[in-house]
Amino acid sequence: MQLLVKTGLGHFIKYGFCALLALLLAATTRAELSDGQPLDNRVIQVRSENWYGYSEAGEGYLFLLLRAAFEPLGYQLQFKFCPWKRCVQDVMESRADIIVSVYDDESFMGQYMQVNRYPVFIERIAVAFKAQRWPQWQGQQTMSGGTLGMLRGYDLHKQLAVPVKLQEVSSDTQLWKLLVADRVDFIIEGIMPLQVYSERFTQHPGQFRIEHVYQKESYLGFGRSERAKTLLQQFDTQLRKLYQQGEVQALQKQFGLDWLSPIELQ
Repeated sequence: MQLLVKTGLGHFIKYGFCALLALLLAATTRAELSDGQPLDNRVIQVRSENWYGYSEAGEGYLFLLLRAAFEPLGYQLQFKFCPWKRCVQDVMESRADIIVSVYDDESFMGQYMQVNRYPVFIERIAVAFKAQRWPQWQGQQTMSGGTLGMLRGYDLHKQLAVPVKLQEVSSDTQLWKLLVADRVDFIIEGIMPLQVYSERFTQHPGQFRIEHVYQKESYLGFGRSERAKTLLQQFDTQLRKLYQQGEVQALQKQFGLDWLSPIELQ
């Protein structure tokens, strides 16, 4: 991501959130596994950054999706917000079970982490820039040689087909301040946070322009422990059921994600 996808949201705000997620405390004992049955330790540790619409303040599409999948199995979910690198480290070192959200080609995949079988959403990656500086958008070619602002650790520039000069910062606010001050030419992130922050920083209509540059399938990241493997298998089974019942589609629509490509769960 970073999904999200690393996660973002623009028009999701008008839909609102449908529930508050409780932060649940529990013991940290490890559990023995039993053929896909709920684990003895029923508290699932989830790590995430605070992403608009996806996981903001313990709410959003991804957290509600996790609750819908795991709570019927008797689990409780404890959510903790951390910087992205800390989220990854916690899952890699088995301090947490799940991270939201990741791409299946992340550098830490394979040896340290695994993803669920089906993508949980399609992340639309976009760039924002001052409209008057580039009135004629010609796709990624317009960005060639320009300075690109990006959140630290997201590596979204690696999917671009043109060379750019990179400047990384730690927060969305810093990112947009760079753009406003003309210290970067473009900023790149999921389309949703770009839409939200463009509204906050716009001083006059048409000041900023947002253009889609590519899209990626986003997944949940699970650790490599046997416990995490069982949780992954259970999530895939539950996600298929939720999709067949129309609940995934309903959540996507509620949060303004109805533009997503359908997930074909057979």
